[in-house]
Amino acid sequence: MDDTVLINSLKNAVEQLYEKDAYLLHSNHELHEQTVSHRLAVYLENNLRKFSIFRENDFSVDCEYNKNGKKLKIVSCYSCPNRDCVLLENRSFEKINCVRPDIIVHKRGNNFPTNLLIVELKKKTNKNFNEKYKDKMKLSAFTCQRQEDEKHHYQYQLGFFIEYSGKAMALQEFKNGKETAVYSFDAETKKWTD
Repeated sequence: MDDTVLINSLKNAVEQLYEKDAYLLHSNHELHEQTVSHRLAVYLENNLRKFSIFRENDFSVDCEYNKNGKKLKIVSCYSCPNRDCVLLENRSFEKINCVRPDIIVHKRGNNFPTNLLIVELKKKTNKNFNEKYKDKMKLSAFTCQRQEDEKHHYQYQLGFFIEYSGKAMALQEFKNGKETAVYSFDAETKKWTD
């Protein structure tokens, strides 16, 4: 599936989320991030269903999906021969066990080339920078195209780290293990900036 289709479908889902479920995005309601990721996944799936390639290939949009076949999803940056693709930010390599991506677009039971999109969400008010770092590292590892270890070899086409508030949403795009673009949505003006 083309990157542009995935990006535009995600952007449309963000717009729909603010239009229909703005209540969920305000920090004063203190709702869990899973509530927001579920609603975003619903809109994302509705947008992707418009494309025959999505329907004909039995792609799915899932939340908190933790399996790789019958095994748990595990991310280990130790196994990647291309260590420069991982976001180091002056930290050492880590192993993240039993990962459950917030949202994925994939064909269940398969990996590359049917792993299309992985999304991690965090509230802008979440001050746990270690959690945010691990999410970005996870996206880097999940979109890395050079991993040789089969059990850590997911090769998602695109990944997004999303930070949201009641007024705005920032999307950091990951491709081939690296951050490649940033998109921002202003809920008041309903406009995107790249």
